[in-house]
Amino acid sequence: MTDQYGPGHRGIDLAAMPGQAVHAVAAGTVVWAGNVAGRPTISVEHRGVKSTYEPVRASVRIGDSVAQGEILGTVQAGHDSCAQTCLHLGRIESGTYLDPEALFLNDGHRRGAFRLISPLGAPPAPPIAGNLGEGVPVAGLVSSGYGMRIHPISKVRKFHNGIDIQAPCGRRVVSVGSGSVRIAQMRGGYGQYVEIGHPNGTKTAYAHLSSINVSVGESVQRGDRIGSVGNTGASTGCHLHFIVKKGQRTIDPRRYLH
Repeated sequence: MTDQYGPGHRGIDLAAMPGQAVHAVAAGTVVWAGNVAGRPTISVEHRGVKSTYEPVRASVRIGDSVAQGEILGTVQAGHDSCAQTCLHLGRIESGTYLDPEALFLNDGHRRGAFRLISPLGAPPAPPIAGNLGEGVPVAGLVSSGYGMRIHPISKVRKFHNGIDIQAPCGRRVVSVGSGSVRIAQMRGGYGQYVEIGHPNGTKTAYAHLSSINVSVGESVQRGDRIGSVGNTGASTGCHLHFIVKKGQRTIDPRRYLH
């Protein structure tokens, strides 16, 4: 749909969950963060193209500069073009609507991190770890990415030092690499928590577990079960909070997984 004012569906609808993090598709400046026709909407302008996300509760403000992949807010229920919760993404340049699907192509192939859904009818079943590649700690869907976000409990904008992978409580959680267990205990807001040191100096951590299957000092191999998905500590539902550390700093786990 290229006509700015003609009838039709502009953009694409992406299956999502209420509260799921929404990331900027490109670096730019926030030019709108408020309601449009009663729906919370964010628009980011980058190199003459404006990308619009709705319905999204903003964690950014008008005038903010954002990097590609930075969290803009969280998906809200209530988009009337979808049978269930979805994110509507639109792109426009000089009054002409562009096809957002082009963003999700890599050498002509659609990236597995995204699912297109029909604006009518129920969306397909969610994929299992389709956006993480091989060697993931648990099969599930990333519900919150690495970086700034609105904390789901405190409602304060703060840095999220890992990724949240939504999965049923009790699902097996495995080590993403060989190493030695450094911590295996209840750890405050992280709940039941396991940390593993790896030979290259990297540490990985697994939080909010319902149970722990390893002990401090134990050696583990990639794929060994270390615990089960849970909802312990400061958590709003069954998921795994996964952290990767290099020295004293955390890094985006999606750069580490392979």
